[in-house]
Amino acid sequence: MKKLSDSNLILIGMVGGFLSGLFFGPAMGNIKFLGDIFLRLIQMSVIVLICGSVSEAVGSLKKEQLGSMGIKTLFVFMLTTMMASIFALIMVNVLQPGTGLPPIDGMQYDGTPPDMSWGRVLTEFFPQNIVASMSSGQTVQVIAFAVMFGIVLSMKNEESSGSKILEMIRYFNEIIMGMMHIILKLAPIGIFALLGWVTGVIGFEVIIPLAKFLLALLVAAILTFLGMLLPVCIYARLSPVKFVRKLSRMGAIAFTTTSGAVALPIEMEDCEKKFGVDPSVTRLVLPLGMTLSSAGLALYLAVACVTMFQFFNLDMNFSTQLKIVVISALTTLGTSSVPSGALVSMAVVFPYLGLPLEGIALLAGVDRFSDMIRTPMNVFCDVIAAVAVAANTGKLDHDIFNKS
Repeated sequence: MKKLSDSNLILIGMVGGFLSGLFFGPAMGNIKFLGDIFLRLIQMSVIVLICGSVSEAVGSLKKEQLGSMGIKTLFVFMLTTMMASIFALIMVNVLQPGTGLPPIDGMQYDGTPPDMSWGRVLTEFFPQNIVASMSSGQTVQVIAFAVMFGIVLSMKNEESSGSKILEMIRYFNEIIMGMMHIILKLAPIGIFALLGWVTGVIGFEVIIPLAKFLLALLVAAILTFLGMLLPVCIYARLSPVKFVRKLSRMGAIAFTTTSGAVALPIEMEDCEKKFGVDPSVTRLVLPLGMTLSSAGLALYLAVACVTMFQFFNLDMNFSTQLKIVVISALTTLGTSSVPSGALVSMAVVFPYLGLPLEGIALLAGVDRFSDMIRTPMNVFCDVIAAVAVAANTGKLDHDIFNKS
């Protein structure tokens, strides 16, 4: 008998939660604690996972890669994720997917985040004490520390001491990822309990308005893709139509498996054999993109955060929306390669903005469908980044692109 995949088990848990909520009603609130335990298990290791994965990704770069090509790659990644967050913010404000949902007992807003000046907001990106930042869940500050640590580690990597530290970090990350894999095996139970609680309390009507959530996600993804594709094609002198056609194979894999890791080998092969990108570029940009670039996840987080603000009928000033854009982009640095990364990332971002974790249950019902949008988006934007870096460094073969 064929073993069910984790994705199918989560889908079963999701459907089971919906149906159980409909049949058993408010009684499903008695098992909500199972979902709460699942969320806490994710939270307990996510900060060290972010710190370790970002340190490893940046620290693995060689000095020359860390310089010219590394800086260009990181710039393109950050530009992509920021653009995705901005387009997401526009679409979610237009479509208002969080409005019209009835209130849920037990889900109250913890308090409006403090309104700070621009200078104060930027200052808060950097930690005074990294241990304190980790213990209090200050994700952006942990990422800032990890990037600086990774840069110095990369410079020391050619020395024996630097190499040993990098290997130790890699081994540590493997252990944390192993923990995360075990925890995420409990996702079907956690999702079942949380969705059963939500559906049992307010009924099945909560799902219908979430169609607007998916629509906002899809339109923002298309706008981000076109916003990256067209300038790069003009700069690199490539046909956008041919470019899109060459994405079909990796796109199909990413869409059906919702796994960037599964699509990566095909992504690298097509980049080299169909797009004409030099292997020295693909083998840096594409694997690095697995950790440091996730336009689809950044887009999703921005839509999810604003949806929750709308759900709780809260006003968002410019400073808050700016914070959502930045935190959505930066959070993807450490969680884009994590299985069910959206759940992990929302568990990180929501407390930072003062939103209750139970809000994840509202969006978990359409997570599988949103993942079918996020994953191809991540893959496509990584390919665009690779082509952009290759064109800028003279490592793009136009003959291969035009012939294949």
